[in-house]
Amino acid sequence: MRPNLKPPRTANALQARVDEYANKTDGRLGVFVGIPTENGFDTIASHSSEAVFASASLIKLPILYALFDEYWDSKSRLAQEVGLSDTNMVAGSGLLHLLSEHPYTLDDLARAMIAISDNAATNQLIDTLGMERIERAVSDLGMSETRLGRKMMTTGGGSDSSNLEESPVNTTSPRDAARFYRNVVRRESLSVPAYESLEVPLYAQKDASMAARYLPYDVELGHKTGWLTHAALDAGVLHCRDGEPIVFALFVDRLAYAGDGTDIIAELGLAIHGWSPNDCGL
Repeated sequence: MRPNLKPPRTANALQARVDEYANKTDGRLGVFVGIPTENGFDTIASHSSEAVFASASLIKLPILYALFDEYWDSKSRLAQEVGLSDTNMVAGSGLLHLLSEHPYTLDDLARAMIAISDNAATNQLIDTLGMERIERAVSDLGMSETRLGRKMMTTGGGSDSSNLEESPVNTTSPRDAARFYRNVVRRESLSVPAYESLEVPLYAQKDASMAARYLPYDVELGHKTGWLTHAALDAGVLHCRDGEPIVFALFVDRLAYAGDGTDIIAELGLAIHGWSPNDCGL
């Protein structure tokens, strides 16, 4: 049931809503909400925005960027076919590990990696690009708290199960996730056709359990979710009718049950959508 929450009408009210959730959650909340500008962001609300979190599937964002940066000199390069190796056919998120028909194109793998968070597709793209190439993309995007330490795998629960006690671990921060979307919104380093293709799976995200849960069906929202047994994460860009795009990153971890985090993120997503200065009011 959609909660009956009063939409915040000012940036201060939205910040107060974030602070309220930070105080009442049993876990740790990380939030960044801002409007991309030429030199950074106009920050609307934040809480522990540069804190390091286990990234779960949000590590797939810089992999997506690295692929398009490396392979988009013509669309045909993304049509290159790649088989899935047996070692990359891991369970968890996605469904390619359940299918027998392949090879797939690089574009197919990119879309599966983001829209259905496919782990097998992700692992194959990591092999195709190489860790060093992905790390360079992370640096180019200014994602200073983001590290790709290992491939996607299941190690005891969650879609990409990990925790900060494991080593190596994939990490990011709310601000880093926002930096990825700022680059996409402002189209700063790739060609316009490359960004248009890169964005397709972001706007076809199939997980609507978090920021998208209470939003109108036809809202223009590009995002990527991630979850672990103890954490839930969502980051993306919301396009309002007459306002600037709003970039958001909503992370909750150190929970006994990840579902509690998805509830918090869903309610904060509703609050961001209801922020009236950007004509997203319900």
